[in-house]
Amino acid sequence: MTTGKTKILYAASTFRHLAQFHLPYLAFLRERGFIVHAAAGGPATDLPAGAADAVWAAPLEKSMTSLSNWRGVLWFYRLLRREKYALLSAHTSLAAFFLRLAAMGPGLGRLKVMNTVHGYLFAAEARSGARPDFRDRLLRAAERVTARRTDWLLLMNGDDYNYAAARRLGRETRQIPGMGVDLARFPATSAAERERERAALGLRPADLALVYAAEFSPRKNQRQAVRALALLRRERPALVWRLYLPGEGSETAACRAEAQGAGVGDRVVFPGHVRDIRPYYRAADIVISTSLSEGLPFHLTEAMSTGLPALASDARGHRELVVPGVTGELFPPGDTAALAARVAELAADGARRAELGAGARERAKLFGLETAFPVITGIYTEIMTGERL
Repeated sequence: MTTGKTKILYAASTFRHLAQFHLPYLAFLRERGFIVHAAAGGPATDLPAGAADAVWAAPLEKSMTSLSNWRGVLWFYRLLRREKYALLSAHTSLAAFFLRLAAMGPGLGRLKVMNTVHGYLFAAEARSGARPDFRDRLLRAAERVTARRTDWLLLMNGDDYNYAAARRLGRETRQIPGMGVDLARFPATSAAERERERAALGLRPADLALVYAAEFSPRKNQRQAVRALALLRRERPALVWRLYLPGEGSETAACRAEAQGAGVGDRVVFPGHVRDIRPYYRAADIVISTSLSEGLPFHLTEAMSTGLPALASDARGHRELVVPGVTGELFPPGDTAALAARVAELAADGARRAELGAGARERAKLFGLETAFPVITGIYTEIMTGERL
């Protein structure tokens, strides 16, 4: 691939997001001679040194209505004009919206725009019988407005792809198998590893351990998981369980209060931000997710790769990973009793957990980095050279 001085802007809402999901692609583009700049909100130090040729701290905040974000449109426009990028690769809904607004400005007609959707955040589709609320309508309208400035649209699950394709939200629309999890880091858990990690956490052999690793936010909905386990404690007091909720975010305090108020503060563990999540997967019996919408969640893929069965809300993104009766079970979004019942069923059947865990491990292979990387890099090659691999 001959690139000369061709420049690419790779952008997201936070540098932490870029560091978590995109380092292989930043490296790929730079290895092929492109000059790659990174722009995001949050601390620039979250991105490893040398990951990009230049790093721009953008005025982004995690709120669509923040004045800082709207001022950021002008900030991004000036950056795009000054640096004369050939391609804008946008990630995360918030950043992608404001970046594409900026790309609509005059003098940027040659700029190619690629938006990778990490899950549409239309929560109404995850609430049984609910009509779209103001936030849903706002987010849908944002996609319609910026569709004409979206040359390439990449989507991570079939529901999002069908939604986007039917409404022509991008000139070229493709479904991808996520960004790719490095599954080599998440091998099947051995008996010795399981025993060691459970002992380190103070778990007894008969204790049931559940893990849900995610940013604390209304969309991730950790409070429902707490309520479900509190219900289980009342209905099955003999079952001893621990719920591990690694992560940080705006809902952490509310979730802690939920656990204390429900009388399960002694059983819900909040480890905070965890750099290495693998010990929790090795110690756990089940991975759960109560999220209302997803693209293709890394935490489920990682945990399933270690051999954990998955219990997840029947929401977009989860349906790509969780095949009922094969890799785990789905439950209606927001249905606390249904989640409690699923946990109780698996708690009583270790052989069933092992069977579903084996299926989960096989399913996770479809979304590993070895699968996703050639798909996504092939798209970059096609965009920049016109050659389809």
